[in-house]
Amino acid sequence: MKKIFSLFAAILFAGSMFAADALLFSQTYPGSPSKYTNGYTSSYTMATDGVTLTYANINNGQESNAWTSVRAGRKNAESVATIASTQIAALISKVSITFTAVNAGKTNALYLLVADNEDFTNAIQVDATIAVGEIAFPIASPAANQYYKIVIDQASHSANGFNQFSAVTFYEYQAVDLEDPVIAPAKGAFQASVEVSITCATEDAAIYYTLDGSTPTAESTLYVAPFVLNENTTVKYISVKNENISDVFTQEYILYPSTMTCAEAAAAALSVSANNELYAEGLTFSVEGYVTDASAYSAGAYNSMFWMADEGISENVIEAYKPEIVGEGTPEVGDKVRVVGQLTKYNTTPEFAAGCSFEIITKGTETAISNAAAEIKAIKRIENGQLVIIKNGVRYDATGTILK
Repeated sequence: MKKIFSLFAAILFAGSMFAADALLFSQTYPGSPSKYTNGYTSSYTMATDGVTLTYANINNGQESNAWTSVRAGRKNAESVATIASTQIAALISKVSITFTAVNAGKTNALYLLVADNEDFTNAIQVDATIAVGEIAFPIASPAANQYYKIVIDQASHSANGFNQFSAVTFYEYQAVDLEDPVIAPAKGAFQASVEVSITCATEDAAIYYTLDGSTPTAESTLYVAPFVLNENTTVKYISVKNENISDVFTQEYILYPSTMTCAEAAAAALSVSANNELYAEGLTFSVEGYVTDASAYSAGAYNSMFWMADEGISENVIEAYKPEIVGEGTPEVGDKVRVVGQLTKYNTTPEFAAGCSFEIITKGTETAISNAAAEIKAIKRIENGQLVIIKNGVRYDATGTILK
């Protein structure tokens, strides 16, 4: 026989199983046995709701003097009392026996066998400790069409019937309609801090979660109130009711600073998996940088935009799409600007989304662009013996300094 439960494991499991059990049937005493044995080595049966239980080595007294408890355990002889069922179609989640008197010192073992055959070969064994009261045998994996046998293994004693019980009860597994837990906010990007709450629509369901990326179980942190995050965190969470456990759900929370460099803003825009994903988070960012290309800028035009980069970088880093000017002026290459808006990506292009605003902090007279960049993007000509590079109407000398 294969043992899958020790007493300790059975006790731990029972706490989460009982609430899902529904009474299938119970045989109590005095009942309606097939016969009265008045002895400790005979057998008799009792039938309830189509299920027959066979009692062996159990004394049920006399019909004229019906006992409220039946008795097991022989005088001066070892005895194994059993209560075995016929095949039961229902999913049995628990079997119990209710003792009214016991002698634990003379009881070698108390257990339940569960098998798919009446010979109980390859049976699962669920152990328990005998005591007065209802002793339960929780079944970890209920299955249909099984056979069940309670076994009371007793040592020899100086008196008969030292273990007495008044009821044998079978409980049917009841599935719980467990709703998935819901986390808020469902968006994962935040700035400064974010308060997280988790709920479950199933009444009396518990929620467990982890913040270290590990898989949550019923031994993880129990959710009791919203909690605050202020750093990148992976929240994993489940809902639990009785033995029913939901799938594991995961929400990534990513901290974004409200002020970034052009390179940081571009990396943030491109870090998401889908177009407009970061934009959908609704966060607003402020970025200062230098205009690197304003050839497509035209206030109010449908596809108006300009590019910008951090100081000393001539390559286009991040685009401002359909920007709206704050104040006056037109962005030109070399201008230092501040752009405020929402970040997104369009295919592989990092950008501030349409509706962003910008203001010119300083004009480009104080900023040089690299000669190599000027040669690639501009027209060169000689004026009065001096190399002049013209880009978007702005004139630069050979070093890239703007000419007045």
